[in-house]
Amino acid sequence: MLLGWSWLCLALALTAAAPASAQQSGTSAEAAPLTQLLEVLRDDQQRATLVEALERAQAAPDEATPASGEAQESAAGDAETPQDGVVQGGVLGALTSTLDSLQQNLGEGNEVVSDWQYHLGRASQQLSELGHRVGQSPLQVSTRFSYTIIFWAISMLAACWLGAWIAARLSRWAWFSTHRRARDIVEHWLRVPLPAITAFLLTLAATSGFGADSPGRMLALGIAYAVNTGTVFATLWMSLAILARGSHRKRAVEILRRRAFIPLAALAAFGSFAEALLNSPLTALLGYSLAYLLATLCGAIATIILAVFAVMFRRPIGQLIHHRGLAHRQRLPPSVRESLRLFSAIWFLPVLLMCLVSLYQLLIGSVDNHQAMNRMIASTLLLIGTLLVMALLHQLVAPPDLAPRERMGTRMRRLAANALQIALLAVAAELMTQIWGGSIYGLIRDTDAGQMFGGAVFGIATVLLVTLAAWIVIDAAIASALAPPSGRRHAQPSLRVRTILPLLRNAAKIVLCVIAVITVLGNVGINIAPLLAGAGVVGLAIGFGSQTLVQDVITGIFNILEDTMAIGDWVEIDGRAGTVEGMTIRTLKLRDGNGALFSIPFSQVKAVKNTSRQFAFAPVDLRFTLDSDIDHALELVRQAADQTQQDPTLRGALLGHYENWGLERVNAEGYNVAGRFRATTGGAANVRRAFYLHLARLVENAEAVSFARGYVGGR
Repeated sequence: MLLGWSWLCLALALTAAAPASAQQSGTSAEAAPLTQLLEVLRDDQQRATLVEALERAQAAPDEATPASGEAQESAAGDAETPQDGVVQGGVLGALTSTLDSLQQNLGEGNEVVSDWQYHLGRASQQLSELGHRVGQSPLQVSTRFSYTIIFWAISMLAACWLGAWIAARLSRWAWFSTHRRARDIVEHWLRVPLPAITAFLLTLAATSGFGADSPGRMLALGIAYAVNTGTVFATLWMSLAILARGSHRKRAVEILRRRAFIPLAALAAFGSFAEALLNSPLTALLGYSLAYLLATLCGAIATIILAVFAVMFRRPIGQLIHHRGLAHRQRLPPSVRESLRLFSAIWFLPVLLMCLVSLYQLLIGSVDNHQAMNRMIASTLLLIGTLLVMALLHQLVAPPDLAPRERMGTRMRRLAANALQIALLAVAAELMTQIWGGSIYGLIRDTDAGQMFGGAVFGIATVLLVTLAAWIVIDAAIASALAPPSGRRHAQPSLRVRTILPLLRNAAKIVLCVIAVITVLGNVGINIAPLLAGAGVVGLAIGFGSQTLVQDVITGIFNILEDTMAIGDWVEIDGRAGTVEGMTIRTLKLRDGNGALFSIPFSQVKAVKNTSRQFAFAPVDLRFTLDSDIDHALELVRQAADQTQQDPTLRGALLGHYENWGLERVNAEGYNVAGRFRATTGGAANVRRAFYLHLARLVENAEAVSFARGYVGGR
């Protein structure tokens, strides 16, 4: 998503930057006569007025400056200030100036035609006088231009070959084989941008003997500078694409890597060359009108390239905007997903509209956008740097599929990375507004409404950040306590822990959400005292109206805290026996031996018989006939107990030796012999069954011992 938005922001920024680079004041043809200017300069009072007006224009660069003729009239005292009621400064000021120019030029087409005629005539004259103005013949100018360009091209080819050779050697390193993104980024920089910069520096040093005022050398260096700027700019965006590469948008990134480098480089090259023509010694060497026409041509070509780029790559950039991982898509609301899908299909239409407006501004517009061009370039560079830093922060965060004990640190790192990205966006927004002549911080600091809004936003952000951090710590601690141990030496979480921790987790989530909502409402400016009082009254009414529910909840809390029962215990409650399958803060679920599930409120739990705590006894009660040999019978019982204790299948169930109570009672029905085993909570029944099996085999082979008729052993 980050890469898709970055491509869109690039398109919008360069759309405005390209035409701005070619736009200078087109009102030169309407300037006052030279004699009027000389009269103004000869008069001390009028000259002082003119200097004062120029100083005011320099101190307020965002204000709309009058045309040259209007400036002279202002200096003469005919006009004092610009027109009121116009939006001044910033992006709105630039758009307003464009609309005003559109409205004015629609009614003044003749002035636009005369302006172009003036610039064409002046450019032709400046081109013919180019060699004489610098003291060089046209042959010398073309020779030095050709020499500089050829030397730069050969140096760049050699440097590109050397860079490719170094990249091939570096790709063989073991570290690059495991870090593919770093390898691809290094290869991109070594193959074109760094060789271009090296060739430019070599050419600058090799042609220094031509002189700094050589027009051929300056023009060739301007072209080399534009190519360097284009390659560096395109490589920066390719690096951003490599950092944002993922399985769900791999195809789109590969298409942009293979096909978008040359259009991006050409777009930035023509834009930077237009800037160099109007903001460098080339302007003085070529002449203003000639530089103006060349800059206009470069800006028009850059605008057309941008329009073609938007049409050609509308689908890959749309996929970068819309496509994302499955986990991220599942977290987004359906409305957001649908909005992203719709915007990814039509994002290029606003870009094409901006291109049409830019072409109109180039060919017909008459406002001075030179300063806006500089701001657009600075804004674009700031956008690139911000997105690169955000992409690097995103790559530094570890993936979320880690062990529960490592999850808290990972989630805290993700929270810190998100907080840093938000802070980075805030700083970038402040710098962007300062570039355009404003200041968000100044607005917040100097106005009452700004102070209220800024304090509320800062308070809400702090509350949300602290709440998320607290929830991450609590959730990770509970998940770590409930997670299975990683080693054999770790003990399994107790049933009580597995029962009470999920309840505490839900309670903590509710408490944190309530506190956060109340604090956010307080920061917004809503008086929360009546809300708390109303909530208290409503809670009291609900408490009186649902006394049974409150009793269930309170009893359930104490049952859980006192560890009366836990999930997995075999309990008997009011004649119902079964295994505890689930517990909430109000009810428990009991599964009996027949598979029936009982849901019992805690308020109905009066007494609990729990046979699953610590240990259990397996009592045995045996009855033999009166004609049996009692001593032999006791010996058989002892032998059966020994065989039971030696049974390998019962080693984990027995907790002690058999307790032989001996002859317990004698009556007309026979002799009663009793005893018991100490076993685990789930192994008592198995121990008793195994004992009866061994005793039955021994009694079957004995002649003097027999069980009494109609007797069923056990208690």
